[in-house]
This record gives sequence, C-alpha cells and structure tokens, in this order.
Amino acid sequence: MVRQGQEIAVLLRKKGWKVSASAVGRILAEAKRRGVLREPPRPGVARRKPRPIRPYVGPLNRTLREWEAYYNAERPHQSLGWLSPMEYLAEQRLGAAS
Repeated sequence: MVRQGQEIAVLLRKKGWKVSASAVGRILAEAKRRGVLREPPRPGVARRKPRPIRPYVGPLNRTLREWEAYYNAERPHQSLGWLSPMEYLAEQRLGAAS
C-alpha cells in the first residue's frame, strides 16, 4: 500500500500536483476500508471466498409483501368495527349504492 502511495504521489507531482506520499497512502487506505480499492492477492496467502451479499433479502421481501397484503386487505381492524378493509369497502359500496 505504501509503495502504491509513493507511485501515485510521483505521478501526481509530474502532473503538477503538490501531494505527499503519506497523504496518498491515507486516501488509498480509506478507499480500501470502504471496499472501493482491493489489493492484489499476495502469493501464498489464502483468501476467503466472498460470501453472497444478503441472500435472505429476497425471501424477506416476499414475506413482508405477503404480510402487508394480509394486513391491508384481510386482517380485521378495530377502527373499522372489526371488519377487514375489504369487508368494510364492500359495506361502504353497498350503502352508497342504496
């Protein structure tokens, strides 16, 4: 990482920038910490396989959509006189049609 910082500092100096290798090293370290920059694998060092990102999100979203549909259409609500929203709408439509 330090060598990369020095190489980048030299390149920037050639372009007219005033920068130190330590400043570039700090920027590279922060980029690596955030996952923007990855170091090339070193020989002889075992690397873990990356895990899939949040494999539970799809099933969780489906379950939440099912619950939301149940809550908004089928579940009895106290404020609607213990009728489900669909039953309440049906009553309102029948009352308005009469």
